[in-house]
Amino acid sequence: MPRTLELLPIPTGDRVLATIPRLLAALAGSGPALLPVPAGNDTETSRLATTLAAGTALAEWEDDPHDPTALVVATSGSTGVPKGALLPASALIASAEATRRRLTIRRWSGPSPLAVRWLLALPATHIAGLQVLLRAVAAGAEPTVLDTAPSFTAERFTAAVARQPENELFRFSLAQALAAGGRAADAVPHYGFCVAKKADWMMPRILLGKLLLQLERRADAQPLLADALRLAIEQQHEDPERELRALLADLK
Repeated sequence: MPRTLELLPIPTGDRVLATIPRLLAALAGSGPALLPVPAGNDTETSRLATTLAAGTALAEWEDDPHDPTALVVATSGSTGVPKGALLPASALIASAEATRRRLTIRRWSGPSPLAVRWLLALPATHIAGLQVLLRAVAAGAEPTVLDTAPSFTAERFTAAVARQPENELFRFSLAQALAAGGRAADAVPHYGFCVAKKADWMMPRILLGKLLLQLERRADAQPLLADALRLAIEQQHEDPERELRALLADLK
């Protein structure tokens, strides 16, 4: 018998962690299917509840008892009325497992503790943020949460990263945010941390090398880019290899 679709109010900040038990029940098929809505936004909640028929039973074709629909996530509605994406438990679990595998591939010298460290910096009313919660739980860890109620700033992101300063994924993301915000010099030490932490991590070497070129530190950039080229060849990344050969040729 199809289950009922119930609202799941999603708060911001650390309070979002209180939604995890209901998410887990939905994944297990022991609870109702859930429709995430923004807590405190009555207008949007009412719109989604009405449009997507919250409080009613899913149709038989919408809920397979052998693979229950865990979440119904609303689309943005940018082209009209929001639609509900039916997400079965198997798809969500497979995504979490695929991400875990991706974060522990050979280029990082074996299984990495980063697979159990997550930073939630996106609204959990949409699938990207929800998956951060689910991936963290699947890894047996509680994510660090960046409150998404205020506007995003590099300073707020920096403060969140400071709660786990040894996490190179957080530091890598912070470096990207700083560089995108025109703060190349501030991004350099964070990329440098990543380079020092993982001997076979190609991407921070590329990005740090490019930043150093931007800062007119050609002599410092050359060995980083050469090392990145070595890794690109070893790991069979053809596009980065071509780009790195061109960059190094310009440095001669």
